Amino acid sequence: MTSGGDGTSHPPFPPRMFAVGDEPLGIRVTPYQKPSAITKILNALTGDEVEVIPN
Repeated sequence: MTSGGDGTSHPPFPPRMFAVGDEPLGIRVTPYQKPSAITKILNALTGDEVEVIPN
């Protein structure tokens, strides 16, 4: 565990799936979600909200 500035301890960050700078391009999907989760999220957004999401 690591120690915070206020004396509290925090669990360590999990290891990265991709090295910094070697992340895949395009849509990034958290591997813990089902692929259909992104579609469900997009379907729940309004047109204006979808336009705010960077391509």
